[in-house]
Amino acid sequence: MSFLSLSSDTEVFKNEKKIILLGPWCINDEKLIKEYDYELLPYHWVNNEKFQSDLKFLFKLYKDLIPEISRVLNNKNKTSFSNRYWEILIGPWLWSFVQILFDRYSSLKIATNKYSNLETEITDDIYSPKSFKEYEELIHDDDYNFIIFSKIIKTLKLPIKIRNKKRNISRVKTKVLIKKPYISFKQKLRNIYKKIYTIIFNILFPNNNYFLNINFPIGHIKKAQLYKLLGHNKHLLNLVSPQIIDQFNSEYHLSIKSNYLNKKYEKNEFVRLFLEVALTFMPTEFNENFKFSRDHYIKSLPKKYPKILGIRCPVEVNPIIRFWTAELSENGAKIISCQEGGGDGFKTINKIDEEFRFRLCDIFLTWGWKSENKKIRDFYVTKDFPRKYNYNKNGEIVMLGASCRKYYLSSTSGQLPSYNETLIKYNTDLIGKLDNNIYNKLIYRFHWNMGYNEQHKIRKLFPNLKFSLREDTSHFYELLFKSSLIIISTDYTTNKQCFLLNHPTLLLWDQNYFKIRPEAQKYYDQLFEAEILFFSAELCANKVNTIAKDPFSWWNSEQVQKAKNNYCEYLCRDNQNLSLELSKLIKGIL
Repeated sequence: MSFLSLSSDTEVFKNEKKIILLGPWCINDEKLIKEYDYELLPYHWVNNEKFQSDLKFLFKLYKDLIPEISRVLNNKNKTSFSNRYWEILIGPWLWSFVQILFDRYSSLKIATNKYSNLETEITDDIYSPKSFKEYEELIHDDDYNFIIFSKIIKTLKLPIKIRNKKRNISRVKTKVLIKKPYISFKQKLRNIYKKIYTIIFNILFPNNNYFLNINFPIGHIKKAQLYKLLGHNKHLLNLVSPQIIDQFNSEYHLSIKSNYLNKKYEKNEFVRLFLEVALTFMPTEFNENFKFSRDHYIKSLPKKYPKILGIRCPVEVNPIIRFWTAELSENGAKIISCQEGGGDGFKTINKIDEEFRFRLCDIFLTWGWKSENKKIRDFYVTKDFPRKYNYNKNGEIVMLGASCRKYYLSSTSGQLPSYNETLIKYNTDLIGKLDNNIYNKLIYRFHWNMGYNEQHKIRKLFPNLKFSLREDTSHFYELLFKSSLIIISTDYTTNKQCFLLNHPTLLLWDQNYFKIRPEAQKYYDQLFEAEILFFSAELCANKVNTIAKDPFSWWNSEQVQKAKNNYCEYLCRDNQNLSLELSKLIKGIL
């Protein structure tokens, strides 16, 4: 009989003869694991086609779940909110959890389909996150994922022998009581001032309270300009935000009874699993503590509700934004949302995720790309990226390493975990082919540490390479401004930031993973022809070696600038009068 390891805890299998590792997350120390006779099971999402096919199924299920969960939560809380209210409130969590549960379920099915003589150790512990924010933090935690794997095995009674011993997960399972928010004396004075100012402004200008900027991503100067163009005062829109409250943890359990879903999905095993466990893992701010949370957060809204809201993106984790947008939308307000990151509008892999985000708003402002969806406005980059700086021709060369997640979170969260090793190989192959003098100028910039341990892997290969950690410096602008050349290994936001700044940039990735939609393909072809974009680490390294002495001369050439500008016009269009364009759009909705 083989032992199935669900996590990287070597204590549970140190005496086993044969070990089956459920996934790469079971390996924290490659040197230590080599001491065991083990097999690493393949990941179920190893290609884009299967991933996209599964996402289509999951998105269909998500849309069917919304009315069913809305019914359950309305009955539980004795409310009558619309399906849209609940979708705006819990949709980002629900869409993520449908995916992560399917991901963990699929990994276990690979194990049980391949082996009939497995045994493992599980826990009886259950933990409901206090908030959506805590949920996103816990998804990277080994113990929390161990709880999820355990719950799947128990609920479906998978053909795995369970040992009598049950592990206690004490590190995750901590009770935190609801606490009265602490507000400092200075904050109380500021809040009083804002309230008085708002009252006076409402008396003097009673008809101007039609737009509420919750967290538009534009800078302070542009916000002030926008308020002036709308006839608003910026203090009016700077509402007294309530403090984010702590919640109860929970061991709450209530399954979702749905004859409709059981019939529609013909008692699909995964659907049955989801209906059984979803409310158990739902953040308590949406479930057990819903009434308390709602009462707390909406009390700071203006008495006269605005007609239009402006938000940074539809999937904010901040509970203030989740409750405010749900409440105001329920009362007829229109939600304008902006594109948050640079990964939208061109990749085949994330079309479904875009459709999901469109559902959570009334108008979605892209950075320039077009869509047939009626909610879309092909707009401009709304993020407050720097546009001017002094180029440092003698600066360092910076390589951006991208995010490597230990566990899958959602289709919005960077590349799949199965791409991690490909990413690292591309980057390390390039580094290994750089001339020595260029290697000495290179700084490797790591993304947030999400448990995959890529820092150790790359440091082991290049111990004397210079590194930068996002934990030490959250934004990369300091590195960017001091660099002469940036090398980017993933296709999301940073390449758009560099292009808008007109900073010398090279792109390197696997074209079989980052597949482009037909309408955007010509812009990537132009980047490739101009030798900005590479699919070969060796060719990219040769380019770095060639242009490193004077990157800007190459970058400023006609072909390179034309390719970059055409790309920006379609995917990250800039506008110096952004406040004016926003004011026109907002007034046009009235």
